[in-house]
Amino acid sequence: MIWWYIGNIILFIAIGIAEGFLWHNNVNKLTKKQARKLHIPLVAIRCIWFGIVAYFADIPTMLGLVFCYPFWHLGVLYQTRHLLNKKIYKKGFFDVASTSSTSVIDNLFPIYFDVRLLLLVFGTFIFFDWNWYEIFGSTY
Repeated sequence: MIWWYIGNIILFIAIGIAEGFLWHNNVNKLTKKQARKLHIPLVAIRCIWFGIVAYFADIPTMLGLVFCYPFWHLGVLYQTRHLLNKKIYKKGFFDVASTSSTSVIDNLFPIYFDVRLLLLVFGTFIFFDWNWYEIFGSTY
């Protein structure tokens, strides 16, 4: 089970880097409507992935990973965008979504770093609390 956690964190980081390059290369080429259409399949892919995790692992494991996702994905996305363009996301990993974000959630209520950190702690707790016996082989 520990490999579910580590593997998914690596996946979240990779997706953040990929989306950072994707949005950097398309930010001035797409209208907001076109960008939103591009964002929908990316969200669908994430949902499918978490469904696969829920099927092969279990729902609490999937929920723990879902709560960890924003910390890694958004942090790496903002850091990548900042490295590609020093004028945006000046706080890098610790920044919050810009007003040009195509994410409906980011536009309704931006997820600040401290909230992302809290979600990471909560998700990690859920994951390890639920999978403690499988990982460490004993009860606590």
